[in-house]
Amino acid sequence: MADSDQGDKTEDPTDKRRSEARQKGNVAKSVDVNAATIMLVATGGLLF
Repeated sequence: MADSDQGDKTEDPTDKRRSEARQKGNVAKSVDVNAATIMLVATGGLLF
């Protein structure tokens, strides 16, 4: 029983769980994309 609580999940989440997570704002975000966007905006601001 203790083994079932540890490790990666073997099944994908259901559509209902995904939609509930999306409504709560619990979605995947890429930190690299945010950082790159900030750098581009800052560079553009310095050039103009």
